[in-house]
Amino acid sequence: MNKDPKIGIITMHKVLNYGSALQAFALQKIISDAGYRVELIDYIFPNKKVKKSIYSIIKKILLYIFFGVSTEKKQKNFNHFYSEFYCCSKQTYYSSQDLVKCPPKYDIYITGSDQVWNPTHIKNDNSFLLDFAPDDAARISYASSFSTKDIDENLTSRYAKYLSRYKYLSVREQSGKDLIYKITSKTAEIVCDPTLLLTKENWEELITKQELPINKPYILAYILRYAYDPYPEINKILNDIQRLLGGMRIVFLDWSFVNSYRKGAAVIKNSGPLDFINLISNAAFVITTSFHGTAFAINLEIPFYSVVSKYNNDTRMTDLLEIVGAQDRAISYDDKNIDYTISMDFGPIREKLSQFRDKSKLYLFSSIQNATK
Repeated sequence: MNKDPKIGIITMHKVLNYGSALQAFALQKIISDAGYRVELIDYIFPNKKVKKSIYSIIKKILLYIFFGVSTEKKQKNFNHFYSEFYCCSKQTYYSSQDLVKCPPKYDIYITGSDQVWNPTHIKNDNSFLLDFAPDDAARISYASSFSTKDIDENLTSRYAKYLSRYKYLSVREQSGKDLIYKITSKTAEIVCDPTLLLTKENWEELITKQELPINKPYILAYILRYAYDPYPEINKILNDIQRLLGGMRIVFLDWSFVNSYRKGAAVIKNSGPLDFINLISNAAFVITTSFHGTAFAINLEIPFYSVVSKYNNDTRMTDLLEIVGAQDRAISYDDKNIDYTISMDFGPIREKLSQFRDKSKLYLFSSIQNATK
């Protein structure tokens, strides 16, 4: 057994998404703080170059001129976070072929969290299934997600081939556990997202010098639309919560045209990962369709509602809410009759989250300790 193993984590660490950046940081930090040598494998995903049409270039210019929206400014904020908080491999890999041709060498390889096994996202890229690692390498997955209940039968053999090589398998939702058993007959552990491995105090320490970009009080709305579009139905929920909080201003994280001229609202543009934590931490209430929006509201103990779709196969949010005993905070975006409760008692939730965190850390570190035996 190697008493000082070098660990490489592969995950979607440089996707322009708050949750992706923060979960990568959190997993690396928790392992590093335990005394292990650990790096994020600097694999740039997605690596397909997008051709920019004249229309997209003009749209980009107009968005900046009229609304102050700049992908470059947002990317700069993310890059600052990467440089300050990531410890990456010396080599950067710009394609899955690069990884296979010249694989990074570690004693233990960990597939990190996020939607790394989502067939819609990864398509034919096997990098997050550790296809580039040596056949005899120690493989661990931590809180990896398929973000779906079903996988096309044509993909089953491919997933079975690579997942069977893992010594320890864990996911963040029940549907992922069911899929792994169906595909490999192996039993996976359900563990918490890496951001939940860090405590409320850990996250608050990061933002002590972070300037809040908006005056308090406010309701924070973090509404994603890539899995399903909750508009216009979600407007009723937003209006109802705003009314119950005495007309308090709604702050939308990330620009969208639909909310730019909304009465009693403001839009935060071009934010980085630390802004995301800061805005949730200082909110009076959070309304979100995001898994990580939900995770941070729970962890930072901010009253919230997680808006879900009855027709979506992604159960990450509802599974997490059930584990911490907050399933009543999930509401459907098109439900016409919601009996709202604004205040929340975080005592029982905090206790269940702490138990879940301890169980997850035990899995992670026992896996690392036993991986090379």
